Amino acid sequence: MKNLILLLSLIIFGKYAYTQNITFVNADNNIPVAEVSIISKTNANLGVISDLNGTASLEIFSLGDTLLAMHIGFGNKSIINNKSNITDTIKLTPKLYLLNEINFEDVKTPLIYNSTLYNKIRRNKIELIKSSNTADLFSKALGINIQESQSGGGSPNLRGMEANRLLIIVDDIPINNAIYRSGHVQSSNRINPFFIDNIRVVTGPASVVYGDGAMGGAIIINTLNNESSKGVSNIIEQKYKSSSLSSSLKYLNTTSFKNLEFITAFAIEANGNLKMGRNRLHGFTNWGNESTITKKNEQLETKYSKYDFIQKLIIQQKANTISLNSQFSTTSDISRFDKLNDIEDGIRKYKNWYYGPQQRLAQSLKINNKNKTLISDNKSLIIAWQNHKESRHKQKYNDSLQSNRYEDVTIMDIILDFKKSIRKADFNYGISLRKQNVNSDANFSPTNNLLKNTTRYPDGGSKVMDAAVYTQFKYKVLKNTTIFFGERYNLNYLTARFNDNSIYNLPYNEITTNNTSLVSSILLQQKLSTKITTNISYYMGYRNPNIDDVGKIFSKNDLSVVVPNENLQPERTNNLEYNLNYNSSVIKFELQLFKTKIKDAIERSNSNLFGQDSIYYDGDLMQVQMNQNIESAEINGLSFGSEISITKKLKFDFKINYIEGITDKGRPLAHIPPINSQINLNYNLKKHLFTLSHIYNGWKKAEDYDDNGVDNLDEATEQGTPAWQIINLAYHNTISSSITFSISAENLFDAHYKTFGSGLSASGRNFIVSLTNRF
Repeated sequence: MKNLILLLSLIIFGKYAYTQNITFVNADNNIPVAEVSIISKTNANLGVISDLNGTASLEIFSLGDTLLAMHIGFGNKSIINNKSNITDTIKLTPKLYLLNEINFEDVKTPLIYNSTLYNKIRRNKIELIKSSNTADLFSKALGINIQESQSGGGSPNLRGMEANRLLIIVDDIPINNAIYRSGHVQSSNRINPFFIDNIRVVTGPASVVYGDGAMGGAIIINTLNNESSKGVSNIIEQKYKSSSLSSSLKYLNTTSFKNLEFITAFAIEANGNLKMGRNRLHGFTNWGNESTITKKNEQLETKYSKYDFIQKLIIQQKANTISLNSQFSTTSDISRFDKLNDIEDGIRKYKNWYYGPQQRLAQSLKINNKNKTLISDNKSLIIAWQNHKESRHKQKYNDSLQSNRYEDVTIMDIILDFKKSIRKADFNYGISLRKQNVNSDANFSPTNNLLKNTTRYPDGGSKVMDAAVYTQFKYKVLKNTTIFFGERYNLNYLTARFNDNSIYNLPYNEITTNNTSLVSSILLQQKLSTKITTNISYYMGYRNPNIDDVGKIFSKNDLSVVVPNENLQPERTNNLEYNLNYNSSVIKFELQLFKTKIKDAIERSNSNLFGQDSIYYDGDLMQVQMNQNIESAEINGLSFGSEISITKKLKFDFKINYIEGITDKGRPLAHIPPINSQINLNYNLKKHLFTLSHIYNGWKKAEDYDDNGVDNLDEATEQGTPAWQIINLAYHNTISSSITFSISAENLFDAHYKTFGSGLSASGRNFIVSLTNRF
């Protein structure tokens, strides 16, 4: 009956109505906004929702109606439904800046959002940046330093923490594994930026929640989720990069009906040899321009291909959300450029030095339950499985055989988290179990396995078991004061076996370690006013020695060889951090000051086997080294960021990072990048967005490099890594509700430079063209 009355009303008043489609876009970047609810203030029964392209029809509303557009991520907008007043495109202002709060989203989340400006990037910004890999995205969006040893790589450095000291979480599961090394780890690029919904950088007491490896912070990556409300949607993105003649094709399909949602996406990428900048403003004529591996400004043997796939099934029930998540990525062979540029006796040292396909396969089942009980208001269970494969292949120029070493890591995770709120107090607690198996193999080619080659890790296999329990507590002491406590306890068991001990004659056939860690955190937050928030925190972190620390036999430079050591204890940190945030409609800024004290740091040092300080490895006599808990160190730093809305259309933002690190012996600490800054100027004109960026990195003097060669001083100049600066210009155009186009010119003045610790010269002038179609 109600529907019949509504139909008659529409017929009677149809002459006062008209058909009009409007499109809602983000005011910051003109990207369409889906799922905007439009209701009539005069008739609450009338309402529509914008589709994936941000488009909604107003045909059900009468002329003169006052409409209200609402979206959880944007400010409300009132619209008068009048032909003369309403436009085809409505801009919504995003709610991007919130006061600094301790949040408990989805049961388990970062403990505190220490940054209001740069701790998180969302999908709309990721789509604008058009990064070809995740490491590049970290650098451009979050100001994280990136080290590159080869094309297709990228090792993020956050506050002087890198590789196995920096924890990376993907969809609630750590991708750090038992063979993560201490130098530089390039595996963050196994997550394609096209698949990422948001990234959070957690500084502060992250270890209590995330545990092993989060010594000073963690990077949290969440992949695609809930792209549309109902129906079928598709996105196709094509991109071309001039500096490496790269092209990529990416496709996303989201299908939703009733309580089911399917998300399927793949990405194919082919990259040619990377061209470095021509203009050597630093004055070093031959730096990075070795004749054996470069041709003019082209860095040879840097081409590679990459393939990524993701599939999700999400089932929504009244109290449960079930997610089945499958991810796969692999690459072609990737040459190790920083080895191929080595010279020995006037000729190229290596004929071949490359990584085999770097493969990651991950599957997980996650169940969220919102039924309130005595012990929880919300709970989640995750069961996950991962497999990582990698290999190293090298052959010296005058050798007839190529050495091949293969690694296979399988990881099982079970994680159970709970959330409970009681009046002014919030609780999170949980348990986790992780089991890792490492298999290592090696051979020479071409020999048909007639010759025995030594493995990188114990050839009898290795196992690592971890069990942890944590709890965190938040209590609002006063109206504007919140206090936070956290504790985590971890048990770690490692075993590794050497089946063939005849070559090195190690003093043991098996290594076993047992370690425990107890870490705590406390944070006090104060809202000084509606615009100013400040907090101070103390927190601990830890990293258990893994198979790479304990059982590796490896040479980086053919001068020394690292051999196993079973007497290793966890690395630990004590951290102090202060944050000040100011947030107004015109000016926003944040200041972070931090101090990190590293205890029992694991570092390589000279040692011996059976009284011998040298052994033969890969045909060369080398100095014996071992990883040992020999060093303590201190890192101090500050970060400052600011955003100014000059006008509604013109915005300016700036960030700067400064870090210093020193060992207890007064020597420079590894992984400490030079001072760096980034400035962006954004101008928004209707469907057009222009961005001008300036990126600067200071000098890293040779005397400030570490003593153990981790920072790759041999890839810098005799004076260190010169300061560099580049200017980027980008243009983004929303051609229609379904088509967006962007073009950018990076390193506009074609400057030659290397990022800190890198063996590969950075890209020269690079034009990036991208076209995205939604349908």
